[in-house]
Formats: sequence, C-alpha cells, structure tokens
Amino acid sequence: MSLEELRKRIDALDSELVRLIGERVRLAREIGGEKRACARQINDWAREKAVMAHIKTLAQEEGISPDAIERIYEEIITF
Repeated sequence: MSLEELRKRIDALDSELVRLIGERVRLAREIGGEKRACARQINDWAREKAVMAHIKTLAQEEGISPDAIERIYEEIITF
C-alpha cells in the first residue's frame, strides 16, 4: 500500500473516531438528562472507574499504552 493510500485510511479512521466520540458525548449528555430528571447524582465514580478499567484492558489487548488511553478518556469524559 502506498503512503498516500495509508494516509487516506488514517483520514477515514480519524473521521470515524470523531463521529464515534460525538456519539459518545451525545449519549453521555442524554444519560445526564435522565439522571437530572430522576434527581440522581450526575457523577458516578464507580461507573467511571469501571469504564477506565475496561478501556485500559482493551488498549492493552491492542498494544496501546493503558496509561495513554486513560488520559485520552479523561479528556473525552469531560466533554
């Protein structure tokens, strides 16, 4: 595969990643709305901890630094 083809694949993946992050953000906001409607606490530290453990395991399986993916998700969660 040529350099140009590889770059096109990366561009396509970047587009998909941004779309998926947007979808995740929308779902998280919807969850926040449901929690507010039910007068529940917005932050769920146990759930956040479980999500982090899960994504770190996935990262390790993909050969990605678990610490790096955790930092990325810390940013995503703050949206």
